[in-house]
Amino acid sequence: MGRVLTTGGVGDGFQPGQHFKTLNYRNNTNGISGDNVLKWVLSSGVATASSSVFYAADELTVSEVVDENGNASKVFKDRFGRLILKRQPGNLNTYYVYDNIGNIVYIIPPRAIARMGGTGGSYNTSTMPDLIFQFWYDSKNRIISKKVPGASEVYMVYDPLDRVVLTQDGNMRNSSPKKWAYVKYDNANRVIIQGIYENNNSLTQMQDYFNDPSLSYYQPGSTTYYEIRQATASGYSNQCFPQTATEERGYNYFDNYDFDYDGNPDYTKQDQGLNQ
Repeated sequence: MGRVLTTGGVGDGFQPGQHFKTLNYRNNTNGISGDNVLKWVLSSGVATASSSVFYAADELTVSEVVDENGNASKVFKDRFGRLILKRQPGNLNTYYVYDNIGNIVYIIPPRAIARMGGTGGSYNTSTMPDLIFQFWYDSKNRIISKKVPGASEVYMVYDPLDRVVLTQDGNMRNSSPKKWAYVKYDNANRVIIQGIYENNNSLTQMQDYFNDPSLSYYQPGSTTYYEIRQATASGYSNQCFPQTATEERGYNYFDNYDFDYDGNPDYTKQDQGLNQ
């Protein structure tokens, strides 16, 4: 099958036959000395598992790597090729939980697993929200909110071209007025302007604004869904959302740097030959 079975490292003494890594491929097992991979159930946005419910034997594929010191790391995947579990030396488990259409909704690291399992072998993601990664999606399977351990959710708003135009973390959400980090693009969909936008609307309200089919920026033939080069302080126009209540924080420039707009680039790219 052409799969790697042994691999060496750099230098004498770390080649195959000396100190080297071995790779093994098999299916999962159960029982006292088995893999015993927890089978998570997703219901109403909460993932639960029980220490008495595991994936059946041969239901998962396992890739096992044993390093030069005999430490084994294992990766478990389901029949769709989705990563289910990473098991590191010391039985440190990181689980990956998916919704019914294959979107990842939880990443549950070892510390969360250890804390959850302390209650009669029952695991519930709602009991350890600050120790897990969580993702929420809209009807187009776009991530609209994500959470990492120790932080509040980060919101994301998309325009009709599926570009992220606004993001908001917990600190921005708790400020007065509320703030959003905005991004503007050029006609090649490259990020050219970033800044802060003040608006008290919620995530749903902001996304509903962009979902409005009559939104003028995105009508057929419109050129106001991107910024163009102009003789302004920033070097760019201000024709797409947001136009007001903004504080520009950064700019990206591409190709011709004709800042004075005299038709001649003020700076040019120096091509480098292979022998330089």
